Amino acid sequence: MAIGFILKKVLAGLLMPLTLIVLLLVVGCVCLWLKRYRAARWFVSGGVALLVLVSCTAISDLSLLRLEEQYPKWDGKPSGLALVVVMGASHGDAPRLSLTNRPNTAAVYRLLEGIAVYRANAGSKLVFSGGNGGETQHARLMAEVALAIGIPPRDILMQTLSHDTEQEVAALAPLVRDKRFAVVTSAAHMPRAMLEFHAQGLSPQPVPTHFLNRNNPHPNWRDRSFPSVDGIARAEFATHEYLGLLWLQMKGWFE
Repeated sequence: MAIGFILKKVLAGLLMPLTLIVLLLVVGCVCLWLKRYRAARWFVSGGVALLVLVSCTAISDLSLLRLEEQYPKWDGKPSGLALVVVMGASHGDAPRLSLTNRPNTAAVYRLLEGIAVYRANAGSKLVFSGGNGGETQHARLMAEVALAIGIPPRDILMQTLSHDTEQEVAALAPLVRDKRFAVVTSAAHMPRAMLEFHAQGLSPQPVPTHFLNRNNPHPNWRDRSFPSVDGIARAEFATHEYLGLLWLQMKGWFE
C-alpha cells in the first residue's frame, strides 16, 4: 500500500474531533502531573470546549448543511440509466451477525436507494463498489445482500479493487465511461464523490441518501443544543468529508 495513502489516513485520523479531544485532555493530564499547571489549564480547557462544541447536535447539523444541500434528492422518475453505482461504505465480519446486519448504516441506506433507482430504470444494472474491510470485500457483501432480497445475479456488477473514494472512482471509470449512470452515496459524501468523477471526465446523475441532518434547512436549537453522542458522530462524518475536500484541493495545487 502506498506511503501517501497510509500518511493520508493517519493524518485524517489524528484530525478527527474525538481524537483531538482525547489528545488535548491526555496532554493536559500529563502537564498536570508534571506540575505545568498553566499549560494543563489550556489543554484541558481546550479539550472540554471542543467536546461541548462538537457534541451539540444543532452545531454539527449546521456543519453538514453545506455538504448535504449541494445535490437534491432523487425525484423518483426513470431517466434511462444503464448503471446504478452504489458507492462503498463499511461493514462488519463478526460471525454472530446475520447477512443483512453486516453492512453499516450508511451502506444500508445506499443499498436501498440504489435498488429503488435500479427498479425505476428498466434494463439497468447495479454496480457495487469497494474492496476495503475485514475478511470480505465490501462490494461482494453488498452483492450478497442484494441477491438475498431478490435482485437477479445478471443485474449485479462489482468493483473490488479500491480502499477509498479516489481509488473507487479510478477503478469505476473504465466500467461506466460512455454509459448513462447514477451514483448513490451519502449526501455529505456526494460533493467529494462528484469532484472525483468530474476529474475523470465523467458526469453521473447524483442520487444522495443517508442524510444525517434530518432538520433541513435549519436545526431546532431549543431541542438540539444539548451534548449528545449523535452530535459527535455527525461532527466526525462532516470533518472526514471536509478533510477529503481539502485533500483534493491540495492535490490540485501540486499537479
